[in-house]
Amino acid sequence: MIYRFIDVNPFQLVFVICPLISIILGIVFAIMQQNKVIAPIIACLLPLLFTTVDLSTFKANLEAWFLWGVIYALIAYISGWVIYWIKMKRII
Repeated sequence: MIYRFIDVNPFQLVFVICPLISIILGIVFAIMQQNKVIAPIIACLLPLLFTTVDLSTFKANLEAWFLWGVIYALIAYISGWVIYWIKMKRII
């Protein structure tokens, strides 16, 4: 678990930090004009940083990881397509 080293509430990581990271991932991969599927895949793995300590913890939190991973992947995918759409309209 990554939050052992910093003094922060785990819910802050789940509800604030991970969505921000997934938005940033979507924007970065859209600006770099890379494959837009890579950012959601990476964002889907973000909850593992904060919930997995060992194999038993992974098994216990598997459905939570899947739920939050899908939500973060959708956030990254949507933010990437918004930036792509803005670039196509030549606003940026």
